[in-house]
Amino acid sequence: MGGETREDVINRLTAARAEQNAERSKELLNAAISDCAKWEKSGGGVESALLKAQALGELAVEEDRPISRATTWTKALNVLEARWNISAAPEIADAYAQLAVDYSQDVFSSIEMRDRQKVLGKGRKYLDDCIAQGASSEAFS
Repeated sequence: MGGETREDVINRLTAARAEQNAERSKELLNAAISDCAKWEKSGGGVESALLKAQALGELAVEEDRPISRATTWTKALNVLEARWNISAAPEIADAYAQLAVDYSQDVFSSIEMRDRQKVLGKGRKYLDDCIAQGASSEAFS
């Protein structure tokens, strides 16, 4: 991760949440996102994707323009969707579903209702798929 650790990313996220200045908060979130991207490339796995999506979701809320909010939300969801396509892990499904709810409830973004519903439906599908996997795994135990 280029000298950065999971703890460094979490420290940046914590500092961004506590920061009173919106621009400084955005800088810290962008730094955390950048660190996560490097971490992902060096094998950060599920955890780096989860933290990157979380940071992007928090950045979306900090954006001033509705289109910027929508774009950043979409980036966050795309991180998790890409990871889901690699490995359909329950923690990815859970994070996607939680982010989908936040995305769909952001009244300050320019997201269309049909897009909100589509993302919520995908989150539910991911959760349903994990439940079905768990049920079929138990059947063979």
